[in-house]
Amino acid sequence: MRVPGYQAGRYFELVKEPDALADALTRLPGNKLLLIAFVDARSGDGYARKYRVLFIDGRLYPVHLAISAEWKVHYFSSDMAERADHRDEERRFLSDMPATLVRRWSSLSRRSDAR
Repeated sequence: MRVPGYQAGRYFELVKEPDALADALTRLPGNKLLLIAFVDARSGDGYARKYRVLFIDGRLYPVHLAISAEWKVHYFSSDMAERADHRDEERRFLSDMPATLVRRWSSLSRRSDAR
């Protein structure tokens, strides 16, 4: 559940069980909510990735990659500062976004085919 108009994960709750709904509602302001189906998109390593890209004048520009063990991924709350391997992955994304995304998509496709 997400309250519209807020950024950086503020007033954004993952409700896993129907019994937790009433409690989550007490933490959210206002009377409007966006209800979004949760899709667990973590990679095989258990980490979620958020690729930030700007679209300017018909071109895509990579901004950053945040990798986190948490479902709600933000650069400021990820563990990028502590993990050199994650910073290396971000560096590859920033230097060659198309190749990075193709590799990532290919590995995810192979993983889902195996299920």
